[in-house]
Amino acid sequence: MAINTIAIKQIIAGWGLDNSDNVKYMISQMKDFQIVQNGDTTEKKDANGSTIFTVDLNKSCQFQFTTPVIDLSVIAELNGTERIDASAGAPIKMIYPERFVLNATDVSNGYVTLSKTPVADANSNYHISFHTLTEDNSLDTNYGQAAAASTTKFKYDSGKIYFPTDSDIFKLGCKFEVLYERSVTDGVQVVNSATKFPDASKFVCLVLACDLCNPTSVKPMIIQANAAKPQTSNTIGLSLEDELQITLDLAYTYCGAKDFYTISIADESFDWDW
Repeated sequence: MAINTIAIKQIIAGWGLDNSDNVKYMISQMKDFQIVQNGDTTEKKDANGSTIFTVDLNKSCQFQFTTPVIDLSVIAELNGTERIDASAGAPIKMIYPERFVLNATDVSNGYVTLSKTPVADANSNYHISFHTLTEDNSLDTNYGQAAAASTTKFKYDSGKIYFPTDSDIFKLGCKFEVLYERSVTDGVQVVNSATKFPDASKFVCLVLACDLCNPTSVKPMIIQANAAKPQTSNTIGLSLEDELQITLDLAYTYCGAKDFYTISIADESFDWDW
C-alpha cells in the first residue's frame, strides 16, 4: 500500500551541491524547517465587483530553517565566497591581542617579547597598536610607533616591543596591550566581499519520517531543490542563544524541468545512528 500520511521524527541534515555534485556546504544541525509558497492571483470580476473566476499567475517557493551553530562553510555560502583553510603554503593573517604587566626585568630591559611573530605589509611596515590600560583594564593612552623609543613612542624590532621611556608611567606593575597582525598556518577564514554574492545550487535535505499506519518503522524522506539560492540579507548573532536563520529562494531550471522541489519517501526501514 502506498505511503500517504506521515509524521516527522527528525531532520538530520542538509547539503548544498555544485554542478559537479560536490558538497559546497552542509547543515549538520537543522531545525524549524519550513517550505513556504507564495503566488499572485488575478481576479475577473463582473460589473458589480463580484469575482467570476481567478487566475493564478505565478508561484514562488522558499526553504526556511535555522541552525543553532555557527558553521563557517555555511557563512561563506551566505556571503557568496568560500571558506579559506590555512596551510604552510597559504597562511591567513589575523590580529593577535596581547597584554603585559611590567615586572622588574622588563623595566630593566626596556622591552617585552611578543609571544607571536608579527608580519609586515608589502612595504615592510609592521602595523602594531600599543596602548596602556587603566586599573580595570580599559583603554588609557595610545602611543605611536617610531624607529626609536622615546617618552611618547614605542619601537618594534625582531619580536620585541621597546616601550616608551617615560619612567613615571612605564614602571613596575604598568599594564599595556599590544595588537598586531600575525600569520596563521593552521586555521580557517571567511571573507565577506562587497562584490560577491551567493549562487544557486542543488539542495538536499534528509528527514526521518514515520508512516502513521506503522509508526515504529522509520523511513528516509528526501526533500530536494535543484536551484536553491541563499538570500543575501541575513543576521549572524554571536550570543549563546542566537540561531542562524537561513532562507533559500527556489527557482526552476529554465531549459529543464520546471520543478521547484520534490519530496520523496522510500518504503523501507532506515537506521540513522550518527
